[in-house]
Amino acid sequence: MSRISFVLLVLALVFSSVIAAPVLPAEVQAVKDSLVGKITRNNAVKLPVTGFADFISGAVHFSTIDVNAQSEDPLVFALKKFATAAVASSSSAATKTFLSDSLNVYLADEIAIRESTNAKVQANLNKIKIVKFFLQFQQARIANNAAEITHQRAKVVKNSPKSPASAITALNALK
Repeated sequence: MSRISFVLLVLALVFSSVIAAPVLPAEVQAVKDSLVGKITRNNAVKLPVTGFADFISGAVHFSTIDVNAQSEDPLVFALKKFATAAVASSSSAATKTFLSDSLNVYLADEIAIRESTNAKVQANLNKIKIVKFFLQFQQARIANNAAEITHQRAKVVKNSPKSPASAITALNALK
């Protein structure tokens, strides 16, 4: 192999590793695998911030609940958009299905962002995580799982350092 061919081979290997999609952590890969068959895509609708094709789970289209398309704080948005009955476990079947499908599309969007090599797209990860953790918190409330409620609430708070104190207070008031 000539020196030029060797240099071109090395450059090709370096370049391909730079633009290759990031490797997902094992727990995120497991979530991705669990979403197979639960998520469909609408290639006719592109999400305005990321440019991804719309994610769909059940009757929920991510484009209709996309925190990135909102101007308000992600936690404030989540508190308004994904409310439950005061006693979450007594929420209607429709509410429970909406929250479950919403979580699925948020998980799908989070995975797509993590796999993206576009820094502008990746900059939206924290907003998505706040809403995702809030949805997981709501799921724990519906299941009446005290340990998971505490765990998910802590994740929401940790990822929401810029949220208004009133939003954190409202989150902490949910039992």
